[in-house]
Amino acid sequence: MEYHGILVGQTWSNFTSWNDWADSLDWNGAIGHSGGFRTNQVRYTYAMGEGMFSVALEDSAGTVTNAPANSAKVDFPNISARYEGKGDKFKYALGVVGQQFKLDNGSGNATPVNESQTGAGAMFNLSYDLSDQTSILGGVVGGDGMGDYIYIMPGSLSTYYDGAKIQTLSQLGATLAVSHKLDPKTDLAVSLGYIDTGVDSAKVADGFFNAATVENQKSALITYTFSPAKHLMYGGEIAHYWNTLAASGNTGSATRLQFSAKYSF
Repeated sequence: MEYHGILVGQTWSNFTSWNDWADSLDWNGAIGHSGGFRTNQVRYTYAMGEGMFSVALEDSAGTVTNAPANSAKVDFPNISARYEGKGDKFKYALGVVGQQFKLDNGSGNATPVNESQTGAGAMFNLSYDLSDQTSILGGVVGGDGMGDYIYIMPGSLSTYYDGAKIQTLSQLGATLAVSHKLDPKTDLAVSLGYIDTGVDSAKVADGFFNAATVENQKSALITYTFSPAKHLMYGGEIAHYWNTLAASGNTGSATRLQFSAKYSF
């Protein structure tokens, strides 16, 4: 529900901006964007200069890896702010987010834990029209304890408990894409994505993460779409994904070929 710039309910996280998202047949698209998930929130949006500024209190859903059982607590909602601006040939967005992570299993526990930590990060993305047919899109997002605020973070990793304190992971996401209109009915897009989870072999060796934990992830998509008539679209896409494990440094990969037809009512 939205009224005079005030939104209450579930929608895309305020940390989400679509400027660096190229078309893809895969619903998830390339990895490494900012936000990209829906959450409960209270948001206020208003015009500022040539753009729009929004600030939101969002549902806190961060997790702490290696935490004692039944200790996760939430005291405060996450807070995010974003500005969307534009010029003659470009659109851009700047955003910041902060969140709290807390563990408290009660003073009566044999090994009581009462710890909290703050995670914070920022994002910037841009789309620029090189011509009437071609656009370049890109973005970067990073910070400490970002978790799902980087799309799509493997295992929703953000923080871990080292037996004494909650430690945040320094994390990074990045995207780069080119979209080209071959003719009025046909489009071609190439999208690249990257995520660094902040987990390394030392953290695995210390027992904070298991041997299957991903250190970094990459994606590459080539998407072709053809719209012969209104509401109708055909497409083909080839996508390749790489995962590098933190424990061993070994890299695994997979390739997916997809064909789609869509009719929009």
